[in-house]
Amino acid sequence: MQPTKPFQFCFDISFEKNLNTYIPTAYIVENTIEIKYLDKKATKGVLESFGIDFESLDPNSKKILTICESLKPEFIFKKFGAKIKSAKTIADLQKDSKIDFAIRQHLQIHLSPFYDLIVKEQFPLSLNLSPEKDFYRSRVNIDSLDFEPQIQFEKHAEGITYTLSLKENETTFLPMNATVDILLDEPGWLIIDKKLGRLKELNTKN
Repeated sequence: MQPTKPFQFCFDISFEKNLNTYIPTAYIVENTIEIKYLDKKATKGVLESFGIDFESLDPNSKKILTICESLKPEFIFKKFGAKIKSAKTIADLQKDSKIDFAIRQHLQIHLSPFYDLIVKEQFPLSLNLSPEKDFYRSRVNIDSLDFEPQIQFEKHAEGITYTLSLKENETTFLPMNATVDILLDEPGWLIIDKKLGRLKELNTKN
């Protein structure tokens, strides 16, 4: 099977309240210089309409699409819900501390390589895509960035206070003065002012 038209995969990460983290969704668009809207999710049926055979895709495209499938809430509920027949929602599953821990591990194991692949392959990425699917408004810069934490201590009569700043290339700034979205604790992945990057040598919980 040969693709009927040029295409590219795009991804959105939107906050999933029940899982308390950002979950990716895969989209497919016709190959274009400027992507404005995402209206087709990269489901099996849509791929077939593009003339795409999943098995013929390059390894990293297959890997990231598989990751997205494994992070869907319905997949997670089915995977971990077998042991609690009475559970109706993910929140019901999370009442069991062992299952809650297993779900957290599942998220960690799959989200970390997702962000690695986004940067490596330069897949277009958006944050909290609106119902209008206006990708151009929520697109994120995916150039490989490292945010380096710098902590300054100040001793005074009442004790010691510290200030956390972040260094991006040669620019140092205070996170409190920026829009920060925490994507993953460790390894630490952040979006700061619509720029994706890793937090070096520090768990984002800190």
